[in-house]
Amino acid sequence: MKSTAFLSRNRRLLVLCAVSVALHGALLELAAQRQPGPLAPPMAPAPLALRLVGLAPHAHGSAAATQRAPEPEPGQQATRPAPAPAAAPVRPAAPPARPRQAAPPAPAMPGSNTASAPATAQPVPGARLLVQMPGRYRVSLPPSARLRYELLLQGRPAPDRPAYLDWRSDGASYTLDIDGLAGRLSSRGMGGDAGIVPLQASETQGDRALRTSFDPETGEVRFAAGGASAQAVIGMQDRASVLVQLAAIGRASTEQMQDVIRIAVADAAAVVISQYQVLGQEDVATGIGTLPAWHLAQAAAPGQARLELWLAPSQDWLPVQLRLTAADGSVSTQVLTRVER
Repeated sequence: MKSTAFLSRNRRLLVLCAVSVALHGALLELAAQRQPGPLAPPMAPAPLALRLVGLAPHAHGSAAATQRAPEPEPGQQATRPAPAPAAAPVRPAAPPARPRQAAPPAPAMPGSNTASAPATAQPVPGARLLVQMPGRYRVSLPPSARLRYELLLQGRPAPDRPAYLDWRSDGASYTLDIDGLAGRLSSRGMGGDAGIVPLQASETQGDRALRTSFDPETGEVRFAAGGASAQAVIGMQDRASVLVQLAAIGRASTEQMQDVIRIAVADAAAVVISQYQVLGQEDVATGIGTLPAWHLAQAAAPGQARLELWLAPSQDWLPVQLRLTAADGSVSTQVLTRVER
């Protein structure tokens, strides 16, 4: 009785439920027909293929620059391009090997304006070897002059000993005679681009006059002692002419008066490199007044005589004072007293 009353009262609700169940069943059947199975994974989207198009350097907005690749038709799946082969890793190229540079040449000596000749050694019996060629300095030969000095031996005047430097030159040839603490010396020769060019030189040792000759044709120096010879070099001097050559170097340019001045000097038996250290400027009291001068000192090994000289620019750089320290330590000095032009 109660069931019949319930059905009569809710008939409309039951009809709606039956219709809903039928609709859901139809939808489930339709979905089952479109999908292959309940466990089939969803299809992954096709990868997007890109193509890089090199642009030619033409005007902006041209057809070639704005052309697009054709799109696939609806329903047609885009083909995935085959992967390009992996490129081999590029290694940075090793830097090219730097060529080995030769050792830089030895610097030119102060004041030289031409390259020095290659170093050579001339073996001379009883003499030191010539191991270095000095460079050529700028020179300006001083005018002719005769300088007289007072000679002091161990601080005491020696009136019986003459002391002078007699330099005479016409630019093409010269004569030079010196007497004083360095002994009696003479030199004859020519004037050239390198300054003084000796041809003959002599020095008195006791009662003998030893002569040295310079042959400009063969370029040899012949020594009177032992009859040996050596190769001459540019700017070579003898014991007398080196004093005036130093004056010519200072007279040409004061800038050359620095560090060490090196000059090849031929004495009676050998060719040596004389080195004169520039010690700076000093005032020297002379017989013609106090003169500013450049002080140079010759380098000497222990036990050898050492010569110092003072070159005065006011006297064409000729020496206004000389000092000789002998091997035994005794000191002799000669100071300028008069200049004759």
